[in-house]
Amino acid sequence: MRFLAPQWMPLAWLLVFPIVLYLFRRQARRVPVSTLLFFQTLAREHRETAWLRHVKRWLSLLLTLLVLLVLLLALLRPVGDAGEGAAAVVLVVDRSASMGAGREVEEQPLVRLKRRMLTALAQRPEVPVTLVAFDARAVVLRTRLSGGVELARALEEVQPLAVEGEAALAEDLAGRLAGLEEGTEIWWASDREPDAAWTEAMREAGTPVRTWVEALARPMNLGLQAFQLRPLPLARGQWEGFARVVAAASNAAAMEAEVEIRVAGRLAQLRQVRLEPGGAATLQFPVEAQPGQPVTLHLTAAEDVLAADDGVAEWMPQQAPLRVGWVVGEDPDPFVETALKALTEQGQLEPWRVPAAEWPPQVQPDVWLWENWVPPAESWPSAPLILLNPPELTQPFPVRRLPKGLPEPVVRSVGVDHPVVGRVSTQRLAVTRTASLHLPASLEPLWIAGGEPLLAAGEWQGRRMVVAPFSVAASEQLALEPAFPVLLGNALFWCGEDPQLGRGVAVVPTGTAQWRSAGRWLGWTGRDFVEEVVGEAAWVRWERPGAWLPEKGAPAVVRLASGAESDLPMAAAGGEVETAAAGASWLPRLPGVWTWSRLLLLAGLGLLLLESWLCHRHAVY
Repeated sequence: MRFLAPQWMPLAWLLVFPIVLYLFRRQARRVPVSTLLFFQTLAREHRETAWLRHVKRWLSLLLTLLVLLVLLLALLRPVGDAGEGAAAVVLVVDRSASMGAGREVEEQPLVRLKRRMLTALAQRPEVPVTLVAFDARAVVLRTRLSGGVELARALEEVQPLAVEGEAALAEDLAGRLAGLEEGTEIWWASDREPDAAWTEAMREAGTPVRTWVEALARPMNLGLQAFQLRPLPLARGQWEGFARVVAAASNAAAMEAEVEIRVAGRLAQLRQVRLEPGGAATLQFPVEAQPGQPVTLHLTAAEDVLAADDGVAEWMPQQAPLRVGWVVGEDPDPFVETALKALTEQGQLEPWRVPAAEWPPQVQPDVWLWENWVPPAESWPSAPLILLNPPELTQPFPVRRLPKGLPEPVVRSVGVDHPVVGRVSTQRLAVTRTASLHLPASLEPLWIAGGEPLLAAGEWQGRRMVVAPFSVAASEQLALEPAFPVLLGNALFWCGEDPQLGRGVAVVPTGTAQWRSAGRWLGWTGRDFVEEVVGEAAWVRWERPGAWLPEKGAPAVVRLASGAESDLPMAAAGGEVETAAAGASWLPRLPGVWTWSRLLLLAGLGLLLLESWLCHRHAVY
């Protein structure tokens, strides 16, 4: 036996006061009387014998001590072994996305676990409960809860969120809370077992851990694990969508699903997928949408039990024209200007000419085009570069100038698959070489003429670079063919796809807290997408998938995209596992809602009534 509230033990000193009052009671005064008739008029209790008065006084003292002792024991809250009674309970409840799996609400693991928790804690109404809920973070929702309505209301507030669960954070928090009070138990309620090493560490530290596991007997789930809108390579203004559908490894059989692709709420495409357990499928599709329109994907399967990963969305991003800084040295090539004007008229480029005397400029473009000119090596920018007809160089790599040029009637393409030479044929090209290159290893030759590179591309010092040591105007056929405008556009767009430029779309996992300004929110409810207009800025925590389009700033895409949540666990044999064994105790466990504290409290009240009755009816005082 042990006490759950030993802090009341000093109240045992109250037992001394009845004893002191009994030992040091006042003696009756001696008063002389005239006749024996006086004693005949006294009350019955005053005509008792001396030994009977002593017995009544001892009985009164014993009853007083028993009342105080019983009430003190009720305050101390005695219990039997550690498995039967705990000083406190830290209840850790998983509210991640997988806890909301189920075709019906009553099938959800979280709903079933809450019913089990209420039933189990109803047997311990005197034990205080600290409620901890976890998803991507662990939060203490309530402290020192007592059983009954208060606990039921607190558990009702715990609802599954479309957020990936981080069990390690909850384990650490539960261990810290359990260490605040000796004799505390940890109750773990989830669809997965906690870490075995953590459970063993808690057991060695003297903290029992009871694990309550609820999972679906037949989990079937397909989820959208990835979605992105991306521009088509070398086709500025054209977009495609990429999506990945994954089947849970615990699926009992293959599943078929439909993926609805909608633009601004209108059905644009419909794709069919069939996946075996643990399989995955990749979807690629063209997207025709205006900037600012939402593009959504909705997965529908007959037996799918988890709706949190069935919807993804993204706002069609704004794509500004590619900014090209054009610096020209001596003898500018008119055909280069003609090609740039053609690309500008299509709305794909925004070139501006920078005089060489004003180098370095204040504004940095997306791509630099240097024609017959290069700045000193120490002032080269970090943006992608295109060197067209470069002058003599020693740094950063050697370029030897050919003053009169060298005609190359035969050009051989060795990098056919490279985007820079896409849709460009070299069969009828005759190019005049103006320089000889000694390329670094990171630059790949794309055209070769006379055994030397005539066109090269690659990455150099963290930037994309294209080097073309030839003159368009001096070439015999290159200026008359459409190959050069296509080649120049390919080089500009390939350099403009540098990852450092980015698309300006932030991909945020659910459960992240961010500052949200005014804008439009397109959120996934589990069945469809609902658009909201938000007019006030505030800190928010994204708790469901969707897409955010602010009035100012970069848009954000909020996604679950968690393989751990989409891969639902399967129910094992046995729902509850108790890791702390119960020891033997001579204090038996009471049935129902009865506890030893309540029983002792009723016993104390009964003793008070008995003492009062004896005092008034039989003069026991």
